[in-house]
Amino acid sequence: MAPPSKRQRENTAIDVKGGRVSDAPSPQLLELINQRFAEQAELISTSIRSAEERILGQLNGRIGEVAGDVERLSLRVQQLEAQLEAIPDLQAKLNDLQAKQICEYMECHILKAKT
Repeated sequence: MAPPSKRQRENTAIDVKGGRVSDAPSPQLLELINQRFAEQAELISTSIRSAEERILGQLNGRIGEVAGDVERLSLRVQQLEAQLEAIPDLQAKLNDLQAKQICEYMECHILKAKT
């Protein structure tokens, strides 16, 4: 059997003479594991923050588009309401013009009939 490597000795607590001291991981191994865990936790946190910022930017952009659409629709509704308010006046003017045309037509025929 080959002698254990330095890394194996550090990670498994094998003493220099080849005998096993304990099954507990060495302090160096625990430190490496903790360091790796901290690095992974930071990487995950960074990835999550980046995703949150990207999603927030997309949502803000979409909210801006929707707000613009609402503003345009609001202006269009105001225009249509103004047109609806004008309809009774326009209808009254149209009725007056039609009545005037009928009167002129009848006057013209009455004059023709007298002559």
